[in-house]
Amino acid sequence: MTSLLEQKNKLAVCPKFAEESWKRTNPEIFFLPDGEVLNFQGQNALEYKNKLCPWKVCFREFKSVDTILQQIEKIAGKNSVEILKQESARLVVINITSGLADVYMSDELKSHMEFMSAPWDVEPISNNSPIAFALASRLKASSPHKIQVTVSTRQNEIPLIVVLNQCNPTYSQSYSYLDFTFKANTKADLMFIEGGASFAMSRHALKLEEHAVVNEFWLNDASLENNKCLYLERIIHLSENAKLKDAQLFKPKANMKIISRIQYNGLRACSESGGVVLANEGKFDYEPIQEHLAAHSKSNLNLKIILNNKAKASFQGLIVAHKEAQKCEAKQENKNILLSKLARIDSEPRLEILPHDISCKHGSATAEIDVKQLYYLQCKGFSLEQATQIIINSFAQSAFAFLDEESTHQKIVESTLNNAFL
Repeated sequence: MTSLLEQKNKLAVCPKFAEESWKRTNPEIFFLPDGEVLNFQGQNALEYKNKLCPWKVCFREFKSVDTILQQIEKIAGKNSVEILKQESARLVVINITSGLADVYMSDELKSHMEFMSAPWDVEPISNNSPIAFALASRLKASSPHKIQVTVSTRQNEIPLIVVLNQCNPTYSQSYSYLDFTFKANTKADLMFIEGGASFAMSRHALKLEEHAVVNEFWLNDASLENNKCLYLERIIHLSENAKLKDAQLFKPKANMKIISRIQYNGLRACSESGGVVLANEGKFDYEPIQEHLAAHSKSNLNLKIILNNKAKASFQGLIVAHKEAQKCEAKQENKNILLSKLARIDSEPRLEILPHDISCKHGSATAEIDVKQLYYLQCKGFSLEQATQIIINSFAQSAFAFLDEESTHQKIVESTLNNAFL
């Protein structure tokens, strides 16, 4: 019979029954045996249970940032690296490895940025999810810390913050949590590039205070790593008149589950999101949640999924509008292309609407490439392969039509997309 002490030292186990949001992803793959679970510093989670392990934040000389930027060349392309170098006057690079955050900040920046390591009281990002609760309990057992970053701009500066999160992991497992706060009236560009070990669990949070404006590019290319299981979480809080432009690009390889929750907490808070998923193999499960809690808020999500070979994907989008969210507008669209007869996509956009004065739209469509389009392009002299590539490229690019033309984010997204095609 197991003693009380042994029971106390055990990590949470996977619930026997998967709830709705996990029904197409085997949750057991996210629960490693107790002896294999490490904390974010590569230490055994049970041996170091309840021992504080804060992140070490180190400020490095900015002149060596070019070497760090080379990490993203395989993911985002050589052109993206050159674009970032041209923006060096406003550049901040945060390189996250196991237990260590190296910060490279341009000497020309006058804006204020504060970094600190703080205890992380782990809570599940999904409401009423036993699996998410069990995962959070496993993390909480090792007393994890999060990296808090506070950004306050001055003299109309727009810093370009590039986060390289576990792009070169040290251990077979990687865990991290970055928490960004953008103060009132702050404007910033943010690139969040995530790698990961064979088993990776990562969360990042953004809080935009009143009138803050942030352009984010969220990128993960698991096909370049030996990823077996990748679990990504994101939560965003938008205050009054806060604006978010959000571009996403994912290239899964084995098992990837993503939960993204955007909460519109203030009047007239708004977001414009576009994403592309390119998969040759593996299983991809995406659950975006647009949660409106304030009146006159606006949200729009446009996700494109392109699958080849035996790749499988699941889209479980959700728009939630609380009673206080009168006169809000919310849209969610998912369109997919299957390049193989063996590829599979399961799309379920959902609505939970409580107010009566509201405008909400959602939709989904899945198809193969139109043979008429292929024929037309071939008549113009393109080969079948070139014609297919042109159609896929145009399909993917349309997800990012909301980005400002000739902006840094638009250029980097275009370069990354060209580098990431199947």
